[in-house]
This record gives sequence, structure tokens and C-alpha cells, in this order.
Amino acid sequence: MESKKILVTGGAGFIGSNMIQRLLDLGNSVVAYDNLSSGNKAFIKNAFRYQNFRFVEGDILNKQLLEELFSDVKFDLVIHLAANADIVKGMKSPWLDINIGIIGTLNILDVMEKHGVKNIIFSSTSAVYGNASELPTSEDYTDRGKALPVSSYAASKLAAENLIRSYSERAGLGYLIYRFANVVGNNYSHGILIQMVDKLSKSKESLEVIGRGMQKRAYMLVDDLIDAILHTYDKGLRDEVFNVSTDELLSVDQIVRRITDKVSENCVIRYTMDTSPLLGDVVETYISNQKLKNTGFSYKHESHQAVDITIDHLVERFKL
Repeated sequence: MESKKILVTGGAGFIGSNMIQRLLDLGNSVVAYDNLSSGNKAFIKNAFRYQNFRFVEGDILNKQLLEELFSDVKFDLVIHLAANADIVKGMKSPWLDINIGIIGTLNILDVMEKHGVKNIIFSSTSAVYGNASELPTSEDYTDRGKALPVSSYAASKLAAENLIRSYSERAGLGYLIYRFANVVGNNYSHGILIQMVDKLSKSKESLEVIGRGMQKRAYMLVDDLIDAILHTYDKGLRDEVFNVSTDELLSVDQIVRRITDKVSENCVIRYTMDTSPLLGDVVETYISNQKLKNTGFSYKHESHQAVDITIDHLVERFKL
């Protein structure tokens, strides 16, 4: 992917900031669009050194601003990453996910159709599968009508996926949809790793962890995630859905101990032993990445390596 004009929504966020840097390094012209509700301009400070970079502070719910931007720039591709990153907040206020995830996506698609932009990359989530009865879960699980999202965030993502498919039919839109596992790495801004490091920055003597520490997840380094997206796009694949994940599962307990080993070896870890999942949380997630592997893609970092790299970033950020 090079020499293209690309819009990245959520461009100042965790994944967006890493994507923008890669796109600029490849010689693309990039517009980052972000309302900075959870994004951080500090994440993209290096991007401002590029003449082919522009930042627009705006909300995807502001359709007039999107119209003005699309009138000004003839985009080749939209990478739609803007989303509500706080699942619990979305569960307490579902309209947050409905507005950002569904209405915001509809605005993007509508403006793309009006201005003849034919390609979109969309960041979905493995959470669309809900508490899946088949593990590892493949992409066709949703096609068979089995997906039952348990959060408004996941429900809005699945709805957005279907909106994109409908615009593919009506407007000839070419899409690639990626269902992410847990993504970590540089500029990581939400999730268990930062929660634990933040707690330890306040006290290194003890650490309270909600639950029993048994929940397992796969973790993917953001660099590998971007590699996967660029790999499939550059192969000319379109109108496809891909799970993006590593094979290795790590438990909460394994992650917490990797953190305390680096920050405070003598820290006393206390589990609350709650058995109920957090609001909107999936009990067990394990998605199949075989379809992605079948394209010839292979990631470079297993979950434990991705987590260790991220812990190092966080230790430096929190000055621990």
C-alpha cells in the first residue's frame, strides 16, 4: 500500500496512531480524523513532520464536516477505526455505541458513496461472537446465525459490518473487515495491562485483581495486526472478513505475574474471586486465525512476546 490518499478515522487512538505511522512510512498521504475523546495527539506527534499528513479534529457524527473533508480530498481508501473503546461505559450508556458504532459508520458509508470512494477497511472485534459454543471460533460462525453479542459495543460492531455489506451491494463498495483479538503495543491505552500498571504506579506493595485470574485471551502486537491488514489488502483481497489473532492464550494470572515480575517482584496479588464476568465481558474467547494464515500471512510475535513488549512500553510511560 503506497502512494494512496487515505482517511483514518480514530487516527489519534492506539491502533490508529500506529497505522498512520506505517502508512506515512510507505509513502501514502494520510488524513487522521479524530474527536480526541479517547485519542491523544501526542500519539501522532511524529506524523506532523510529514508534509503528506493532515490532522482533522472532528466527530464521525458530524456529517457536514465529513462532507467538507471528502469534497476537499479524493480519497482512495478509508480505514475506519473510530469507536468507543470503553465497553463498560457503553453498557451503561448504550446510545454511545449506537451513535459511534452504527450512526457514525453509516455517515462514513453515505459520504463515501456520494463521493465515489470505493474501498473501506473496518476494525471489528472478536466480541461479535459472544460466548461462542465453538472454540476456536471461525469467521462463518456469524454467517450461521450463531453470534450473540453480550455488549452494546459488540452489537454495534456486528451491525456496522452488515451496513458495510449492504453498501457493497448498493454502491459497489469493496471492503475488508477484521475481527481483532486483544491488541497491545506502542500507545496501548486501555485494557488489563494498563489497568494493572496504573494500579502499581500508585502502590507496588499489593495488587487487587477482579475475578480468579483464570480468563484466557490471545494478544496480538499492533505491528503484527497492521502487517496482517496490509498483507491482505495488498494481495487484492476484497469483500472478506478475517479474524486477526495469535494462537497462544494467556490467563489473567499469567499476565499479572509478568507485570509484577518487571515492576514489583514482592507485590502481593489478591484476587477478588468473583465468578461472574464483568458487565459486557465474554467469558472465554478463542478465535481461529486459519483463514488469515491461508493467505500466506504469519505473525512475528506470540502473545507472551506481545505482552512483554507492551509492559516495557508502559513501564517507561509510567516511569516505574
